[in-house]
Amino acid sequence: MNSFQLKKIIKVFIWLNIFIFSLLCLAENKITKTEESLLKLQKEINQLDKNIKKNTATKNNLSNQLKKKERKISKTKKQLYKIKKKFKNNKKKINQLNKQLAKLKK
Repeated sequence: MNSFQLKKIIKVFIWLNIFIFSLLCLAENKITKTEESLLKLQKEINQLDKNIKKNTATKNNLSNQLKKKERKISKTKKQLYKIKKKFKNNKKKINQLNKQLAKLKK
């Protein structure tokens, strides 16, 4: 080989090294960007998980409060039913007593 061919081979080798190095840098840049985006996604997922847990706890708390209020309403309805029943019975008794009183007055 003569020196001219050797110089050409060395130039080609240098250019190939530069090309390969630049491709490696580009690939590393893309990998870094991908890692950063994955970390961002993981943070968002973690935040969503926290929000879900918080909302679930709030929902459970509200459900418990609603159940308590429903129990109170049910008790109140029962009490109202008992009061109405007593009122009807008392009204019947009053009517009977009024009839007896009217008979006694005659």
